[in-house]
Amino acid sequence: MKSIFFVIFLFIFNFVNSQVIRIKLYETLEFMNYDTLGVLSAVSKITDPFNVKKVNCEYVIDLTNKTDMFFRDGVLESEANISFINEGTLFIINFLYDDFDVGVVINTDIKNETFFWFSKSGDFYDISKATNFEFIKSQ
Repeated sequence: MKSIFFVIFLFIFNFVNSQVIRIKLYETLEFMNYDTLGVLSAVSKITDPFNVKKVNCEYVIDLTNKTDMFFRDGVLESEANISFINEGTLFIINFLYDDFDVGVVINTDIKNETFFWFSKSGDFYDISKATNFEFIKSQ
């Protein structure tokens, strides 16, 4: 009987403490940067030329299970394992694809929400800054 309660407790504890970040993107600003200081420095400055792009996609990032699902136009396009660094409301998330250095930088602070996608090759970064997006709150 004790083991049943323990299993139920673990299930509820894991379910309640799971952390999923969902972001819907509608418009991005795309640009490139050369930066030797790292991804936070690269995403902090927008460079010319840049391109504004309308998009309809969603990221579902499960920090507990270290996975990501990417949807474009409501269709699952890719899934990946992730690694991440978290400092308060700032998350640097890397998608673990072979031979690619791709990820996102997310600030979940309600007063300063930001979302950047990046792809790195050497010290060059392709960056998409979300200009129209929303965090989807859990229900």
